[in-house]
Amino acid sequence: MPNLPPKPIEALKALTLCENPDTQVKAALALTLTEIVSQRQLSNAEAAKLLKIPTHKLTRILCGEFSGVGTGKLIEYVNALSKEMQGLWVMR
Repeated sequence: MPNLPPKPIEALKALTLCENPDTQVKAALALTLTEIVSQRQLSNAEAAKLLKIPTHKLTRILCGEFSGVGTGKLIEYVNALSKEMQGLWVMR
């Protein structure tokens, strides 16, 4: 399971309602990442390793701190973990 308590998840949900469209999209993508990590029962460290990024960077993203992370990069992370999941489904 992800290493996130409920408060960061609630904070991400709140960010999806803010006035800044870029922040809304990033928060929605971070929520999607959180869901994928949870579904796969990965720790943040395991997910970060799959994404080839430092754990602290993934944790910051999942807590709603998006500075220095573009929307395109977040989409790449979602796609990468989604493809990993699809591979697991095919193997079953």
